[in-house]
Order: sequence, then C-alpha cells, then structure tokens
Amino acid sequence: MTNYEQILLLRKVKTEMIPVMKVLESLNKLINTININKRIILCNVYEGKYSSSDISGARNNLINEVNKFVANYDMIHTIQVFTIFKKSIEKYIEDGELDILGDKNTILDTANKLPLLATKLYDYIGKRDVKLIYNFNVFFDEVFWGMTSLYNFITNLVEGNLINDIEFNDEYSELTISYNMISNNIDDYIQYLDSINMVYSKVCNIIGISMNEECKLKVIKIESGSFFEKLFGIEKVIELTTYIVKRIVDAIFRKFTIDGKISTLVELQNILNTDADLMQKYIDSGADIEVKKEDIELMHGMIVKSVQKMTQKTTGIKINDVKLDINENFKEKYIQDNKKLMIE
Repeated sequence: MTNYEQILLLRKVKTEMIPVMKVLESLNKLINTININKRIILCNVYEGKYSSSDISGARNNLINEVNKFVANYDMIHTIQVFTIFKKSIEKYIEDGELDILGDKNTILDTANKLPLLATKLYDYIGKRDVKLIYNFNVFFDEVFWGMTSLYNFITNLVEGNLINDIEFNDEYSELTISYNMISNNIDDYIQYLDSINMVYSKVCNIIGISMNEECKLKVIKIESGSFFEKLFGIEKVIELTTYIVKRIVDAIFRKFTIDGKISTLVELQNILNTDADLMQKYIDSGADIEVKKEDIELMHGMIVKSVQKMTQKTTGIKINDVKLDINENFKEKYIQDNKKLMIE
C-alpha cells in the first residue's frame, strides 16, 4: 500500500468512527450524571458528609436522569452503529490494512466490546436495576477511553503528520528513529510522535522557518512492537533536529551509565546552550544567534524536555544509523528510576 493509499484509508476509518464517537459522547453525559450522584451517596456512606435526605435525593436524581435519557435514546441506532463499525474493523484487519495502528488485537478487542456495551445498556433498560447501571459505568469507561485513544491517534496521523502529496526533492530529507522497547500502547506512539515533532518545530522557530503545510514534519512509516518511525521534513531542519536529538540522548544515557543518575533539564539545556558547533549550524542556517539568544535558550528548554520524554521508557534509541544505549548493567535501574520520575 502506498503512502497516499494509506492516508486515504485512515481518513475513511476516521469517518467511520465519527458516528461511534457521537454515540459514546452521548453515553458519556449519562455516565457523568451517574458519577456526580454516586459521589454524593458514597461520601455520605464513608465520610458522613451528606444527610439521609441528600442520599435519597441523589438516588432519585440518578434514577430520574437515567430514565429521562433512556426515554429519548435510540437503542436500535446504537446497535447498528456499533455493529457496522465492528464488522468494518474486522474486515480491515483481515485484509492486513491497519498495521500502521500497532497491536491489531487491541484494536479488534476494543471494537468487539462495542456491541457488548450496547447489550449492557439494553439489560439496564429492561430491568431498571441501579446495580446494572453501575456495572455499565465501569465497562463504559474502558470502551470509551479505548476508542478515544484510537480516534485521537488516527486524527494525529491523518491531520498532523502523515505524508500527503508533498514530493521528495533536494530540499527535503528523512529521519528514522527506532526505540529499544516493546510497546503496543497507542499513547506511547502519540508521545513519541509529539516529542520529535516538538523538537522539529522549535528548530524551525530558531532558524526562522514558518511552519506552513509544506514545512511540517511528516510521517512516512510507522512500525509497532519495537517502535520505529520514518520521518520526512525540510533538509536543514532535519539535520539540526538529528544533531540535537543525538546530542541530548547521548548525554542522558552517558550520564546514567557513568553516574547512575537521571540528567536534569537544566544540565541538558546547558549542553545545547554551550555547544559551539550547534551555534555555528544555526548561523549557517540563517539564524542571528546574538539577537535571538534568549529565544534560543527558551526553545532549548522545550527541546530537551521533549527529548527526555523520548528516552523515559527505553534503554536504547537508534537515530538513522547511530545507535545510542545504556550500559547493560544499568538498564533495569534506568527504567525504574524513570518510572519514579514520571509518577512524581
């Protein structure tokens, strides 16, 4: 499948998801109402913050709101929308057309839960048992956030990054990045794409390139598992982005291998601020580094924060043909220390 065919397919999938997302959004309003009234009931039970009349009122409000919702809800439409999308996803996966989205089993599992979600709501409508709506609440959250993550990921690819109709020429070049980790988490993919896109855009700001459609960073290829991304952009911006990412990733991994410590953002920013070769590259690319000194340092702060995010869940990164990684003896500690840092 060509890049152009791929983007057309993703646009089609996104269009097919819109009716599903509309139904889920309407159900989400119901869930929010349930949660508000449930919170009042639970706070009274466990903390004694509300009176018995508050509990009774919350329970009545919950039942009334649910009944009002059900009275105006088109269950047949919901079942049709969910079933059509499920069958569509099954066909795409069977034909091998959604590999770019990562773990096919996760995507299929989420799509398969849609008809079951409708069944759980139908059970409540038939029995009007409050316990059933609570069970529906829990299951809904799982499906809603799974579909929302998938929809946002496709939107990010289609509208922000995937190569469209720009042709390769001497003004453009490629950048490939692969991560020494196994992940089928869509959130991880989005973070990696957002991080490198942030670096690229800040480099554009530094050397005075406007981020119009032709100058934006594009994605040529994505592979799941050990995450791989092949990117496409303005040649001099790609060269600077590559240099900066290598410089910071190498500093992060080197410091941990030597000292067993995570690099601070200030340390990493100073590396860029004092890099004479980098400053010369900026000048060669048309930047006035004396006039823009404060702006450049500000951009460097944003850049190192993005690159640090790229390294938090991996012990090795290959940038084009250059492989950078943590010493084998420090890999487990590095991942654990980063997990603590992300929690904090």
